[in-house]
Amino acid sequence: MKNKLQTILPVFFAAFLLMPVSVSAQTLDELERELLQLQGQYQEMLLKVGREENYTVSNTTGVGRPVDMKCTKLEGTLRYQMVDHAGNEPIKALQNFLKVNGDYTYPSATGFFGEETQRSVARFQQRVGLIPAEGYGVVDATTRNRIEDISCSQDKLQINPLVLPSTVAGNYYNTVLSVENATGNVTYYIKNGSLPRGIAMTNSNNQAILSGRTYNPGVYSFTVKAINGADETERAYVLISNDKDGALFGP
Repeated sequence: MKNKLQTILPVFFAAFLLMPVSVSAQTLDELERELLQLQGQYQEMLLKVGREENYTVSNTTGVGRPVDMKCTKLEGTLRYQMVDHAGNEPIKALQNFLKVNGDYTYPSATGFFGEETQRSVARFQQRVGLIPAEGYGVVDATTRNRIEDISCSQDKLQINPLVLPSTVAGNYYNTVLSVENATGNVTYYIKNGSLPRGIAMTNSNNQAILSGRTYNPGVYSFTVKAINGADETERAYVLISNDKDGALFGP
């Protein structure tokens, strides 16, 4: 390890000294980006050596939201060789997200989008089933949306259940809807479509109760909207009312 570092350090500093830096030709921001890029390249070189030290990842590799994950919202495409700069650090945010999920194995976020970050992004995309338009390893709009969905899931309102149980025409039906992550009063509305004839929705104790008896078999589509203060969310539902023999539109 020590011998390899002795080889890497002179190469890194030699590359810095050979850079065609001219204060009169470059702004301070440009110099800062070049220094950060060199720093990132150096850290990537250390990472290749550090793999011999068997870095391990203690966090989950599942696609759910670990408890210590921060809500991550990225703007703009991120790709290989980009670097953060003062006041704007989307790459560090990306690396921290990937690290918590177990895809980024470097000990800390560097702010440099190097080979390790590119591999980590590709690993995440493949693991959650994404096919990015610009190729694996590029953080495009689809990837950014999935990162936000996973990392911010505990901060967003969500109507449950995901799917409504079916019923049989003439039988009594009763299902309760609730909003996850709501604080304070929640009000529910039918936004699009309509409930089956005989089913009503009532608001009670921050929940919505769908109850009654359907008159006719059929497939009924509607959207429930929930308002919680300044926040709102909605979910599209399908309620199936079967014939009395339990088969949809059966004899």
